[in-house]
Amino acid sequence: MEPVGPHRAPAVDADGARSSFRRTIGLELACGIAVLDVTALLSQTTPPRALANAVAHAGHEHGAYDGHGGAPEWLSAYVRSHGRTAVIEVGPAVAGRNGIAVSIVDAQGRRVNAIEVTVEVGNKTIDIEPMLRQMAVTPGGSFSYVGPEFSVPGGWPLRVGALISDFEKITFDTVVPIHGDAGSIQSPNSSPIAR
Repeated sequence: MEPVGPHRAPAVDADGARSSFRRTIGLELACGIAVLDVTALLSQTTPPRALANAVAHAGHEHGAYDGHGGAPEWLSAYVRSHGRTAVIEVGPAVAGRNGIAVSIVDAQGRRVNAIEVTVEVGNKTIDIEPMLRQMAVTPGGSFSYVGPEFSVPGGWPLRVGALISDFEKITFDTVVPIHGDAGSIQSPNSSPIAR
């Protein structure tokens, strides 16, 4: 029979307890850092609705000029590649801040839901190397970007890259006339649309 009286607590492995405590504290620190990282990332991201409004008003905020004394207008082109068509719009098409909007459709005219779309802008004739920019998806399913890349007047090569699936990427190339050209985007694969 066992003696009656105070029971002894089972022996505790001190090294195991310290190790477990350290792992728990490390995990809590890692989670806290992850939360701070996500918060920092989200605070730097432009909401899609605000970006869409910025594209719509890109020319108005800087008093853009359309070459005829009227309100700024956007240039448009249809560029075909691999059975798909990209509708590329640039406005106000003056040197400085411009908006770029891209919609992609298939041969039947149905919108293509791309995974991501990038735009590459550069002008090697004036020693400006191509700059790759990520476009944001708009609530309507098209893609947009606003920025100051068209810094001087002239013809600017523009390349749109659309990732359709994990295994399919299509590029659309055109040239954008900035401030004072005839008023259409021209490309060997595009049909220009006048302003």
